[in-house]
Amino acid sequence: MSVGPQRSLRALTRVACREAYEMYLAEGAQIQNRRIERAISDLPNQFAVDLDVCTNEELADDLIYNRFMRPLGLGWSAGSAFSTPSGDILVIDFLRREADGPFDRRALRRFNYAWPHFARGVLLAHRLGLRAAQTTTDALEAVGLPAAVFDQRGQVVSSNVSLEALSPRIRLGAFDRLGFNAPTADKLFAEALSALGQADGQNPSSIPLAATRDHEALIAHILPIRRAGSDVFSRGAGILIVT
Repeated sequence: MSVGPQRSLRALTRVACREAYEMYLAEGAQIQNRRIERAISDLPNQFAVDLDVCTNEELADDLIYNRFMRPLGLGWSAGSAFSTPSGDILVIDFLRREADGPFDRRALRRFNYAWPHFARGVLLAHRLGLRAAQTTTDALEAVGLPAAVFDQRGQVVSSNVSLEALSPRIRLGAFDRLGFNAPTADKLFAEALSALGQADGQNPSSIPLAATRDHEALIAHILPIRRAGSDVFSRGAGILIVT
């Protein structure tokens, strides 16, 4: 799983855990995950079981467990989390059925033996995803098209010089979030972002920008990135191309 700087979430899971993660991705982004926070600060560069970072009382009251795991029979985890230079947090997590009890120390030793390989693999996938975003905007720059790759919250992952030249009509605001100077266009972009997170919202959309005294009319096209599991660690959710 990857956690973006603004709590955008993506995950690649086994079939047995998919329903729990899909519910969490859809509804759990703003719930504090103390396991991730404590794993990074207290037990970095290794796997830890949930009882290493939380008490039994904390786990009993944990919203993530109670809303997304226990209703599906899941109740225990062993995981690792680490930060990347881009500000993302990458999480590797193993889940276990509640009836099977917590992971024991033997299982934890096996996970930690393989930790360097897990960490290297997910970090490489993450970096390749960011490089793919930069390659996309560079290629569109080469043919004269202003463009940006953005995440689920509208935060820019990569943009090109041509797009920056359109400021303030299309601009980067706080936290590098894409925005439009025209209120109507900004509202349409917010609606497009919301649609990207829905199963039926994977169709391209267009936002017209009216001509002004000093600028010609433009159309901003929003193209969803249809994701395969192999690029789950790229934050890109959509591409903005301006014509």
